[in-house]
Amino acid sequence: MSMTVPSADLLSNHASEALLAVDPVTLKVVRANATAAGWLGYEDGLHGRAVTDIDVSLAGAVFWNEACAGVRENLDRVETQYRRGDGSLVDVVQSVFAVQEDGSDYFVVRASGAKRPSLSDQAAADYATQLRTILEATAEGIMVLDTAQEVVSINHRLAALWSLPGEAIAGGDSAQILTLMGAQLPVAADAPSCLHALLSGAYRQMSQVITLRNGRTLEKRAQPHLVDGRSLGTILTFIDVTDRVHAELSLKSDRDYLVDLVSRQIADLRRARDEAEQANLAKSKFLATISHELRTPMHAILSFSGFGERGYASSPPEQIRRYFSRISQAGGQLLGLIDDLLDLSKSRAGRLSVAREMQDIRPVIDKVVQEMSALADGKQLGLGWRFEHEPSMAAIDAIRLGQVVRNLLSNAIKFTPSGGAVELRLSRETDGAGQPWHRLDVGDNGSGIPEDELELIFEQFEQGKGAGLVSGGTGLGLAIARELARAHGGDISAANNPGGGAIFTLLLPAQAAAGERPGARDLLIRA
Repeated sequence: MSMTVPSADLLSNHASEALLAVDPVTLKVVRANATAAGWLGYEDGLHGRAVTDIDVSLAGAVFWNEACAGVRENLDRVETQYRRGDGSLVDVVQSVFAVQEDGSDYFVVRASGAKRPSLSDQAAADYATQLRTILEATAEGIMVLDTAQEVVSINHRLAALWSLPGEAIAGGDSAQILTLMGAQLPVAADAPSCLHALLSGAYRQMSQVITLRNGRTLEKRAQPHLVDGRSLGTILTFIDVTDRVHAELSLKSDRDYLVDLVSRQIADLRRARDEAEQANLAKSKFLATISHELRTPMHAILSFSGFGERGYASSPPEQIRRYFSRISQAGGQLLGLIDDLLDLSKSRAGRLSVAREMQDIRPVIDKVVQEMSALADGKQLGLGWRFEHEPSMAAIDAIRLGQVVRNLLSNAIKFTPSGGAVELRLSRETDGAGQPWHRLDVGDNGSGIPEDELELIFEQFEQGKGAGLVSGGTGLGLAIARELARAHGGDISAANNPGGGAIFTLLLPAQAAAGERPGARDLLIRA
């Protein structure tokens, strides 16, 4: 279909503006003046181009779509955008009128560049004053930088946060301001590094926490300064978060303390539970053991007294005497168990005391050795004891010291196999402070003591296994012996003999006496 071309007279008016004639059916440009072609940069002209390829705004697309559908409305000074020949966009103010010529309809488009209204000098000054007032009223420190990272403006709040002197603000020297600010950074070694640390990331939106030398903690926020899509530099905002950081640190410290406290309390509870379980197990074992230990002599007493009661008229005197001897022996054993239990009770109540007198400890030891010799003979053990000084004076309770030696010697005999040997040796030694001590070593050549039980055997209700040997007994003897030794100002320890067996050492404070004669002497040797 041939297209009617409007006359040149139709576009002759307003030759200084861009004029286009558009076919309302095809929406193609059928004529354009030279101003339009030159302004929009279409060297080959605009004839035949679709107006929708030139007018690219949303409002323009709606208008031309309705026009193609037969709507013939005029537009007057509507802002839109045109696409130029090089593809760039230009803001345009256009008016569109529907006209007729020689019976044909056309749209005549009149377009010119859109101009942004500008502020007058007074309006610009008022705007700057308002902006400055807003900046000074904010609680944040604000710095405005241009694209060359030169300081354009700062408010007084920023100067206060960074401890900047008043003359630096009044002078407005960008380099001086940045140098003074950089000197507040703890990482700064020189001016360039100060500036780099301060302005890092200035051209992108970001947040960063900075701690200054004056003790303040600031949160730096960088925001590009954009006007009409064009970057004018950067706006840096500094917020004082010192109190918040201190509160967070205090909260973290309190939280860590509570976590540690709860952990320690849980550990204490677990430890207390384990100790309670161990104590309960030890007591259960003790009750089972003490029941057995009490029943054994009691059965002996009842049995031999029954034998005597039934046969006293017909049994020979020697047999009746043997019954009484066994009853007496079992009674003594039972009495010893009861004494141990009483001593245990006194020890726990803090009432285990000794009545000490200055005397020679050798007769006490000798008496115990004599008492225990029958037990050693029964196991065919060699029993001997020797001393290196006479007399050996100390402040002791003879009965209680005898109880200590008896427990040590009984323990050694118990763990020494038949045919072995037990030896007691009394000597004198002096500690680093010049204090003299009596040292009684009770050694055997039995099975020895496991290293992890050298202290355990002194605990109440505990018994050493001695390389797997079952000892029997209540497990109170060594515990009570140590308590009594400490009541005398001394102590007891256990160790293993290098040649085999164990050795228990009793230490007692020594007292020099007139006529003391050094020299080793064997008191008793049995085999």
